[in-house]
Amino acid sequence: MKSWVPALLASLLGANASAATLTVVVSNVASDGGEMRFAVYDSKKAWLEDDTMVAKQALVVADHLQDGTVTAVFELEPGDYAVSVHNDENDNGKMDTRIFPPIPKEPVGASNDAPASFGPPKYKDAVFTLGEDGVEMPIKLVD
Repeated sequence: MKSWVPALLASLLGANASAATLTVVVSNVASDGGEMRFAVYDSKKAWLEDDTMVAKQALVVADHLQDGTVTAVFELEPGDYAVSVHNDENDNGKMDTRIFPPIPKEPVGASNDAPASFGPPKYKDAVFTLGEDGVEMPIKLVD
């Protein structure tokens, strides 16, 4: 094998292994009950589908609440992402919804504070680019 091949492979593998920090800061947290559930998606097709997220995290609100905010940190490859968050106040492992109209009973939010209008927020409104320098994404919970 040529002497430059291992160096090239190491360089390419190192470039693919780079990760960027996504810091999600959720504000307007009115209750210290339950868990704050975060989900990160990387495509419109995957958006808000339970089994297609690229990363997820659940934090006990009482343990992580500081000045009305809860913060989660993710290490991801640079790229385009969207984040959804919900405060599972009763800690039953799911987002409780009203029967009609089927809207959340628990506080929710999305990256870019994408609005929920006649349904869940749209991916195009929630998507952002995570560059190599990382991103701090504020999300305000809404009831």
